[in-house]
Amino acid sequence: MKNRFIVGAALFIIIPALAQSREKKSKDCNSAKVKIHVKADSDTSNLLNGKLRIITKEKDGERSPSKVELTTKKDTVRKVLETSWGSFDIGFNNYTDNTNYANPGPLGSDDAGFLAKMNPAANVSDFELRSGKSVHINIGIVKQQLSLYKNYINIVYGLTYDISNWSYKRSIDWNKAPENQLPIQGIYQGPYVSRDSNDFRKNRLVTNYLQVPLMLRIETSPHHTTKNVYISAGGYVGYLVRSHTKKMVQGSTAKIKQYEDFNLNKFQYGMQFEVGYQGVAIFVKQDLTPMTSYGTVQYPYSFGLRITGL
Repeated sequence: MKNRFIVGAALFIIIPALAQSREKKSKDCNSAKVKIHVKADSDTSNLLNGKLRIITKEKDGERSPSKVELTTKKDTVRKVLETSWGSFDIGFNNYTDNTNYANPGPLGSDDAGFLAKMNPAANVSDFELRSGKSVHINIGIVKQQLSLYKNYINIVYGLTYDISNWSYKRSIDWNKAPENQLPIQGIYQGPYVSRDSNDFRKNRLVTNYLQVPLMLRIETSPHHTTKNVYISAGGYVGYLVRSHTKKMVQGSTAKIKQYEDFNLNKFQYGMQFEVGYQGVAIFVKQDLTPMTSYGTVQYPYSFGLRITGL
């Protein structure tokens, strides 16, 4: 009985003492000061990919933290489907000429007939371009980007209007088919090219295609626009909606225009590649269809700058 009394008294004294000791330690912890040393040259330091921000102030030549922000919010909120109205390509175009001028085709065939009025025979120099004046323009009507995986992997598609200016060094003429002619077996009566006796200071062929692009796009940092670089590759299909020639004879200001399809391919398809940053990209396009339906075998390509919202 005596031992029980002694144990009880001891517990009565020790327990309150332990409680007071824990309370004191808790208060000491709550009132403890933590010093953070930050090496920074600016007022704000971004850590953990921008999720931890330490705002500093300078005093006596040293910077010390005045505010710490911790957030999981991303810099840019991206949607699964994004739409951009209006884009613009500006660059230059040329072509790879694979025409067999020595033997374009059998006598009486469309291939031979298209070049038959070139006397002497046509050669590659007849179609040589003024590279700096052969301008490529593409106007984006609408483009959409569909995310396949967290905006890192995307599909880009849309509708664009493509304009190519082909500025020739030589006085070459694109001519439409002669009118009101009766068809004669074995005699070609379609559009043709010829040499003009005049010396042109401006001699252009202009093609206008309505195009549908389709590309796979990879983005490096889609939720941080200042760090995001994108690479796109894919193709396009197009339909010829208008074409014309524009000529100005030396010493004259008169413009001679002729609207015709000139044996140009109605349908086209090709591949394209771009690499961009913050809506400005460098692009390259290559047609996989020749420029004309027959006669010449010239594969157009273009390159330049692309300004787009996507």
